[in-house]
Amino acid sequence: MGNCSHVKKREVVIYIFFALIAFCKGLGLSSSSKIYIIMYIFGIIMVFLKISTEKYTYKELIPILILFLIGIVDLIFGGVTTVLFTAISLCCLKDINIKQIVKIMLFARMISFLLLILLSTTGIVENNVILHYRNGVGFINRYSLGYEHPNLAHSSFSIIVILFGYLYYRKINLFYVFLIEILNYILYSFTVSRTGFMIISIYLIFLLVVKNIKFIRENITKIINVLFIFFIFISFVLAWGYGKIPFFETLNSLLTGRINYMSQLLNNYSVPLIGRESYGNILFDNGYFSILYEGGLLASIWYFYYNFKANKYIKQHKLIPEALLSIFFMFYCIFESYYMNILMNPCLFFITYVIFTNRNEKNLQ
Repeated sequence: MGNCSHVKKREVVIYIFFALIAFCKGLGLSSSSKIYIIMYIFGIIMVFLKISTEKYTYKELIPILILFLIGIVDLIFGGVTTVLFTAISLCCLKDINIKQIVKIMLFARMISFLLLILLSTTGIVENNVILHYRNGVGFINRYSLGYEHPNLAHSSFSIIVILFGYLYYRKINLFYVFLIEILNYILYSFTVSRTGFMIISIYLIFLLVVKNIKFIRENITKIINVLFIFFIFISFVLAWGYGKIPFFETLNSLLTGRINYMSQLLNNYSVPLIGRESYGNILFDNGYFSILYEGGLLASIWYFYYNFKANKYIKQHKLIPEALLSIFFMFYCIFESYYMNILMNPCLFFITYVIFTNRNEKNLQ
């Protein structure tokens, strides 16, 4: 009984950590925030506590230690914290219920999202208004709703919707889709974030198609790694073709300059062995370019290899909700730099299924 109580207390600490860090992310706090740094330090302390009380096999420790070393090198020489934080998070997740973690993160994000909107609309937190020129429309007002930028407000809602779809996949029907799309449009009327609005709309259609077409539902897990490679390939094609193919310039305008930044990276920088944070004025809005250039080649190899193995595991066990989440986030990473951050890319949680040999059955329930 005492040992069981100890295990439960240890799990509660992990759940509290992910709730707090997801809440911070839901508020739009960056790695430079003092609150975020405090949570980061708390995570490091928790890892040592976890390691001291958890039994790991040699096979389990090797991939985690490799990622730890890459993360430490990235932090020291490149100022990049994300890889190390992902290593910390993964290390804590041995024998932890992954769906419970995702559920906690969902509700923490929902609370922080609603809180920030409430505070911004009541004037307690500044609701920045950005005057933005859009072709064919003219100047428009975009509201940040308490976030640093209107796009962040909509992307925060996007992640909430995607996590909700994963956890409650079996309950999703036309009513939920219609309700979420109405909320999506209402939010768009303030943020005017075309990418955020488009992502949610595509995701809702994707959910309905998979749920209602048996052939797709039964075969969706079989193509997960094919799509993974395809989305990476598409990212490079877009970057290579910008300036050569006229349609890509139109697409770049619709995506507010994302393809242009990718093209600048591809044409002016080689992929570093060790990642670095700054590339002049280039913004990272593609997850695959972000892991390659900010994370570095070593981190990219680790991520791609274990992501590929996790996808294979999902295929073997025919985990449809996990496949939907993974496929859509792999698609989403063409437009946002979320790939290497475990708090923004929950698909990385599935790596625990192939790293830790003594998985709890509850992880698959």
